[in-house]
Amino acid sequence: GELLEQWERIKRSEKPEAKSDKADLPRALPALMRAQKIAEKTKTRVNLKQIAANVEKLSRAKNKEDKLGEVLFALAAYAEEKKLDAEAALRAAVAIH
Repeated sequence: GELLEQWERIKRSEKPEAKSDKADLPRALPALMRAQKIAEKTKTRVNLKQIAANVEKLSRAKNKEDKLGEVLFALAAYAEEKKLDAEAALRAAVAIH
């Protein structure tokens, strides 16, 4: 809920040039990488408490896939804020499992 509201506020406040920048991102990019780049362009900021709250809501969500998408986007935004490569981190994690 909170993350979605924040995302909607960000989308409404975007300048036209920011929208065109986002549109310039190739849709063929891996989703996690694209999410991180969108978070960078929109200057999306989240904290771990917000992410944890959304993870907890996941089991009760009507549309679990949408809620999971919000959580994943928030994690990508967090990675961007901390200058971490979310795509590389996930690839490394998948490689050891």
